[in-house]
Amino acid sequence: MLIMIRTDRSTSSSHEEHMKARIKLACLAAALVAVVPAWSSTAYQGQLQDMHFMSSGIVLISTTGSRTTAPSCSTVAGRFAFDSTTAGGRTMLAGLIAAEAADRSVVIVGNGTCSAYADSETISYFYVVG
Repeated sequence: MLIMIRTDRSTSSSHEEHMKARIKLACLAAALVAVVPAWSSTAYQGQLQDMHFMSSGIVLISTTGSRTTAPSCSTVAGRFAFDSTTAGGRTMLAGLIAAEAADRSVVIVGNGTCSAYADSETISYFYVVG
């Protein structure tokens, strides 16, 4: 009977490190898949309409532009929401008010969730057209 005893620990250690790295990579990939929404929608070029400013800081807006398929949580047709109490939200609010004042069209892209307001897709970003 032949018994082999491995004395070279570097190979075993290297294998363990490789396995740990693969496990970390798999966990990272699973986490990314868990937070990426199934889809987000886009409101194509249109004028702002129906702007609602809530006391909580949430702003609800719609546009006249057509919209791609919204996520299932977004049950009010054509409406988006964002939180104007955050730094990013204040930037979006200033940009949207400027676009409205200048009578410019906007394109709004949602993030696929309704985290700002339960029945309206949260805005990821928008841009002013023209």
